[in-house]
Amino acid sequence: QDSNSTWILKNIQLRKFNTGVYDYSLFTSVFTPIDRQKFTKSLKVSASSQEWCGTIFTQFNLINAYDYNVEQRSYFEKEGDINSRIKRSFLEDEVFNIIRMNPAFLKKGRFRMIPPANYIQLKHIQR
Repeated sequence: QDSNSTWILKNIQLRKFNTGVYDYSLFTSVFTPIDRQKFTKSLKVSASSQEWCGTIFTQFNLINAYDYNVEQRSYFEKEGDINSRIKRSFLEDEVFNIIRMNPAFLKKGRFRMIPPANYIQLKHIQR
């Protein structure tokens, strides 16, 4: 293994459903390091939402031990291209990976949790 790489658990989820008007496809990829001593958060989460009007893409990239850079690209004019930073937060998208590795790794107490990326996309939540 390269010294600049780490083993990860990758979780890919695909959801397809019909709203009664048109079909939706939601795709999420979560990349969580196995080494929880060195990496306490997932390195990357990417999510996309496709429907007949267009596509939305969101990506969270860990930039240090605590913070994520967030990129969103959307066909919605008001959402457009958004770049932001989320500080000291836990991503709900990584919960299943952490439970699969070891439930004892789950955070306890009060903390800020960011909803799943596809939820943010469907609800058109601004960051």
